[in-house]
Amino acid sequence: GGSADISGIRLDDVAGTQLTGYTAASDSEISGAVLPAGVKSGTYNVLVNTGVGASLPGQAKMIITTPPPAVTGLNPSYGGSGKANTITVSGTGFFGGTAEPDVSATKIGTLALSFTADGDTTLTAVIPRGATPATYDVRVTNSGGTNSTSAVRFTVYPAPSVTQIAPSTGGNDVTTTVAITGTGFFGAGKT
Repeated sequence: GGSADISGIRLDDVAGTQLTGYTAASDSEISGAVLPAGVKSGTYNVLVNTGVGASLPGQAKMIITTPPPAVTGLNPSYGGSGKANTITVSGTGFFGGTAEPDVSATKIGTLALSFTADGDTTLTAVIPRGATPATYDVRVTNSGGTNSTSAVRFTVYPAPSVTQIAPSTGGNDVTTTVAITGTGFFGAGKT
């Protein structure tokens, strides 16, 4: 018998993530090695260091995955097509289990939104002026994929529309009272 000569086990990720809690069960088996949470998704070599050096890259790989994000809340959950609408999106997976943003896209329908991932559970997105009136799932993409639906949907209401002014002429030397006809004067979804 002999004793283990292991000085460390790590991934070859940028951070050199160390595995802990391991036991050398035999000369050919290490058990109980713990990989901490927060490793960026990807495929990494597992390197074992002993008194005679480190194992060679490519002998064993560890694949780290990230679950797709989830959208659980929106504030506000509606806006108008006649202006840009800034919304706060609540959910999970916006940092993809790491300490830095992992979101690559945020959309309503096929419309890409500008966004900032503020934390793993919050991001801020801007729906641009002119978005097509409809109700949409908010879709967020991280390295693990895209959420399929959102628990709360965002509704874009049409901007007000002016179809007629009566009278349609007036002089600049007198006050003129006019009647304006159109749609959407009560605002978001009110009639």
